[in-house]
Amino acid sequence: MQMSRICTLIAVLLTSLFISCDKKPADKANPNERPYGILVYSADAEKEFLIRAESLMEGSYEVPKTARQVEPIVFAYKDGSYYGIDENKRSLTRYKPTENELVADKVCSLDTIPWKYFSSWYDWVSPDTLLIGSTMEGSQFVYALVDVRTMTVASHGTFDIPFPVKPEYYGGVFAKLRDNRIYIAYTLYEGVNSLAPARDTTYMAVVEYPSMKTLDLQKDTRSTWPGGYFLHAPFSLVNNGDIYLLTQPGGRTHNHPTKSTGIYRIKKGEDKLDPTYFFRPTDQQNQEGYLLYDLGNGKALIKMVEKKRVNRYMDYLEKRIVDYYILDLYTQKKTRIDLPPDRLKFEYNVLVENDQVYVAVNNGNNESTIWRYHVPSGKLTEGITIDGQVYMINRLQ
Repeated sequence: MQMSRICTLIAVLLTSLFISCDKKPADKANPNERPYGILVYSADAEKEFLIRAESLMEGSYEVPKTARQVEPIVFAYKDGSYYGIDENKRSLTRYKPTENELVADKVCSLDTIPWKYFSSWYDWVSPDTLLIGSTMEGSQFVYALVDVRTMTVASHGTFDIPFPVKPEYYGGVFAKLRDNRIYIAYTLYEGVNSLAPARDTTYMAVVEYPSMKTLDLQKDTRSTWPGGYFLHAPFSLVNNGDIYLLTQPGGRTHNHPTKSTGIYRIKKGEDKLDPTYFFRPTDQQNQEGYLLYDLGNGKALIKMVEKKRVNRYMDYLEKRIVDYYILDLYTQKKTRIDLPPDRLKFEYNVLVENDQVYVAVNNGNNESTIWRYHVPSGKLTEGITIDGQVYMINRLQ
């Protein structure tokens, strides 16, 4: 009888132990057990925060009560570190994610180099070298190479690309490094406050790296406004050595009356916009395309603004006007994902893990839902809810 009671007690204790270890609350779990980093903007607090998540498919997550605000404009994540730039403080900061915040690890001063955040871009030369560029608010192309191990500026300078003639500025800027070439595409327009459309031409400079000498300057009138304004949003991808570049001459970016969204290609081993390839994923009348997320294997994700949902310019900023589409860059076909409408935000709200694509969609309030899309099957699954508007998702190392 005594032995039976002992066995029963042991069984109860073991069952209790297994239940208690099944799942930890989000705010108490070990950070190493929460491999996803989610940067959110809280409309209630009017600040940005880091949320750590165990899963993107189960549970709900709120901003931790002890979380610190994310101060700089975070634009990149690589090898366990986030990178943010602060134009006012003229600094580039490397951050480490902790349990519930980003902690400044090392700061690189930008005091000695010309830099403006508006109309800027970045690329990785290597895991240790970051290339950042700016148009100095549309007036001159400049660059800096940063050693992210020591967080020091290794070199900086200007590109010898022809200056715009006033009243025009550089607009719609894209840049991509491949092998020993930097491809810099742009158009010309009369500035942010002008109602005049951008020019009907895409210009592309082919720059030798690391000499930074311009080898060629090309013009193409199939579309305009290549790339975008923002450092923290994707407008291109590289697939099997081929560069695919999005143009977005829509109402959000100085609408051109006759040009539509398009995708150029720069083939591997060539230094020109491919004259045989131009993917127009939408017509001029019904939709406008913005941002290009690389899904691998010749697939991309694009945000499409449904023009019937836009009645005034502020709708681009305030309303849920975006649908998501999968693009096949080989066959030049598109497939709509049956997601709820989203706001047009320029951000990395998409995470790709093998055949799974996670998309954070704003619910129209201070809350987002992350959805999982399985590319081969087209299956869509609703995942976690997040307290805030998600603007970056990463799998942390």
